[in-house]
Amino acid sequence: MKEKYKRNELVESLKFHGLILIDKDDEYNKSQVVTVSDGNYKAAVRIDKYMKNDKVIIPKWFSFKSNLYLLFNINKYLEIHKQGNFICLTDISDNMDSDSILDFKCTRCGTIIKKSFKNMKRNDLHHHGITCPNCDGNTESIHALVLKQMFKHYYPDSIEEERSCINPETGSVLPTDIVNHRLKIAVEVQGQWHRFDWQKGRDKIKKDYWISRGYNFYDYEIENVSVLDYIRYFFPDIKEIPEWVNMDYNKKLNLKDI
Repeated sequence: MKEKYKRNELVESLKFHGLILIDKDDEYNKSQVVTVSDGNYKAAVRIDKYMKNDKVIIPKWFSFKSNLYLLFNINKYLEIHKQGNFICLTDISDNMDSDSILDFKCTRCGTIIKKSFKNMKRNDLHHHGITCPNCDGNTESIHALVLKQMFKHYYPDSIEEERSCINPETGSVLPTDIVNHRLKIAVEVQGQWHRFDWQKGRDKIKKDYWISRGYNFYDYEIENVSVLDYIRYFFPDIKEIPEWVNMDYNKKLNLKDI
């Protein structure tokens, strides 16, 4: 193997591995460590590992032991997958691993969430990834709290946060926003909270459950829909939000206040 490589040689070899050279030198020693990127994440790698290697090598972007750019990569991951709602504030040290508790800041309200990197990345049916107790789901959307009051006013036998649907995998209750058993109607208000993959899985269980029981299931999204237009989906003759609607009405716990 050559002792030194020109920049263009290194650039071509790294391209085979799907990597971009960040360093700007014209010549490199074979054992030199350089900074590379895949267009999002960064890593410091030894040149000789990637030169003339016929097997594609992907850097360990999220290694706690060998990546000098781990904090950068964590925040890039949050930017890509969490819509920029969180940043990691913890300086990564040698004694940390993926189970170490890190400080994440919600960029919407400033709340600090303590969570391990491992659990931050988990976002499926059973694990919620990272969420903010102040912004993500602790209180209802205005759409939901108004709609619940409308149903309770016009159909007093309606049930809020109805608890008959059970997750078959975990045995936990999956509350449904509004259910009227007499009318065979079930409503799940689709707000920001429902964009998470794990919540989408739970929503499907609820939808399948109510449809299997012969209920009409409604899961309209609230994004870009005014509160008035939203309640008109169910009460088309309403001209304005009734004066008796209480905008502080909420049947869910506020985790941050607690």
